[in-house]
Amino acid sequence: MLRKGVGAARRRYLEFERARDRKRFERVGLEETTLRPVEIIRETFRAVVEALDAEGVEWWLISTETDPKSRVGVHHDDRHLVLQALDGLGQSGYWGSNPRARAVGARAFELSRAKSQRILASLDVVAVFKPHTFGGPDALVTSSYACDIEFWATEEINGREYVVAPRENRAAATLSLDDFAPTVTEWHGLTVKTPNVMTRRMLDDVRFDIDVVYTWVDGSDPEWRARRARAEGTEETYHPEATMDSRFTHRDELRYSMRSLEYFAPWVRKVYLVTDRQVPSWLNTENPRLEVVDHTAIFTRPEDLPCFNSNSIISNLHHIDGLSEHYIYMNDDVFLGRLVTPELFFLPTGAARISPSNNRRMFGDPSADDEPHFNITRNIRGLIEDEFGITVSRAIRHTPHPQIRSVHYEMEERFASAYENTWSHPFRHHTDIVSDQLFHYYAQIVGKAMPAPFPYTYINVMDGRHAERLDALLAQRRRAAFCINDAPVEGEDPIDPQRVQEFFDSYFPVRSSFER
Repeated sequence: MLRKGVGAARRRYLEFERARDRKRFERVGLEETTLRPVEIIRETFRAVVEALDAEGVEWWLISTETDPKSRVGVHHDDRHLVLQALDGLGQSGYWGSNPRARAVGARAFELSRAKSQRILASLDVVAVFKPHTFGGPDALVTSSYACDIEFWATEEINGREYVVAPRENRAAATLSLDDFAPTVTEWHGLTVKTPNVMTRRMLDDVRFDIDVVYTWVDGSDPEWRARRARAEGTEETYHPEATMDSRFTHRDELRYSMRSLEYFAPWVRKVYLVTDRQVPSWLNTENPRLEVVDHTAIFTRPEDLPCFNSNSIISNLHHIDGLSEHYIYMNDDVFLGRLVTPELFFLPTGAARISPSNNRRMFGDPSADDEPHFNITRNIRGLIEDEFGITVSRAIRHTPHPQIRSVHYEMEERFASAYENTWSHPFRHHTDIVSDQLFHYYAQIVGKAMPAPFPYTYINVMDGRHAERLDALLAQRRRAAFCINDAPVEGEDPIDPQRVQEFFDSYFPVRSSFER
C-alpha cells in the first residue's frame, strides 16, 4: 500500500512539474514543428554536435538508429568547453534537463542562464532539447526527443587506463582504450564517430530486416461493390457480420496508421499494402519503400478470387514476393503511439514476441449463428488439439502482429485442408481459420514465439464511454500502440466523429512520405 501511495505522489509531482515547465516554455514562445519524430531527434543531435564542434570538443555517438533518442559522449576534462557550447545552444532556444532525475530536480532549465550553468557543472548527463508544439498546443516536444550529453572520465584500473561512462550503454560503462577507439559509421543518414565496440552486434540486438504488411479495402468503390454483389448471389449461409457494409468501410485510418509507422518505427525496411484492384487516392506509390500488392499476386488458386474474406486474404500474405522473413501484420485501425524498437516485436533469435489477451474465447462447435471471431478460435483450437493435444482459450490483442514467413509456409503445409477450405470462401465463414491467429498459438508450441508485455490501449469509437480514454491517450502519448476500433455497442452512443478526427490530426499532424 505504501509503494502505491509513493508512486501516486511521484506521478502527481511530475505532472505538476510538467505543467510548470510548460508555462515557462510558453513565456519564451513555442513554435509548432513540422518535423517527424525521427527528424526532430536527428536535427537536435545535429545542433548539439555542431555546437560541440564549434568549441573544439571531441564527441562520439553512443546510440544506434533504433534507439528512441540520441546520446553522445564527451570527455569530462572538456566540461568548460561543453558549457560554452550549451550556452550557445541556450541562446538558440534550447533547454536542458537532468535525465537521471526521477522527481525532485527533474525540471527543465534554460541553458544560457547563470543559474543553469551552476546546475550543469554538477551533472554527469544533460538532456538537450528545443521545446516545440507538435500537432496542436497540447502536445509538447521536450526531453523525450532530446540529445543526451554524457561526461566520460578516464580512469586507471589495475594499472590499465579505461574510459568510464556515467551510466550503462549497449556495450558497457567501462571500456578499454582499444574498445573505445572511435570509428566512423552512419546514423540516420549522417556520418558520425562512435566507439568501435558500439558497432559490434550484441546478444540482445535485433539486426534482421523487418517489413510491415497492411490489408486495405475501399467499400465505397462502385466497381468493388459490384464485384461483391455478384459474389453475394450464392446460396451459401453466412453470419450477417460477414457481409455487412461496416466490415468494408474506411475512415482514412490507413493514412494515419502509416504516419504512425514512419514517425515511430523508422527502422522498418519496406511496407506492403495488399488490396483488390484499389489504391488510396492519397498514396504515394512512387515511394521506394512501398509496394502495392494485388490479390492476384498472392492467391495461388485463381478460382478463389474475387475474395472479400479477410480470413482468406490474411492467410495468403506470406505469399507476397520479396517479403522479409520477419514482418509485422498491421490492421489499418492499429497505430503506433511512441518511438518503438525492433526488440519490442522480435527476440534476437528471430522468435516473435506476441500479445495474448486476458479474454477467453467460448468453447463449443462452430456455427453460422455465432459471430465469426468466436468460430475462428474454435476452428484453430480444433487444429491445435488434433495436432498437439493442447487446448487454446485466450484471445489475441488488437496490436501489431509480429509474424515469421517460414512458419506460415510450415503451417500452410501442415494444415493444408484448413487453408484450402478458408481460401474457398469469398466471405467470412464459420469453418474458417485465419493464419495470423493460428501463428499466435502454433509458434508458441513449436518454440518460435513467446508471450511478452506490450503496452497498448484499445478504444472503441462506437462506445461513448471510451471518450475519456481517447483524451487520456492523446494527452499522455505513452502507449507503444493502440487500436481505434468501431464495433457497434447496443445501447451506447458513439464518440463524435469530429472528435475522433481531431484526435488523429493532433496525434499525427505531419504527412508521411507515403502520401502524395
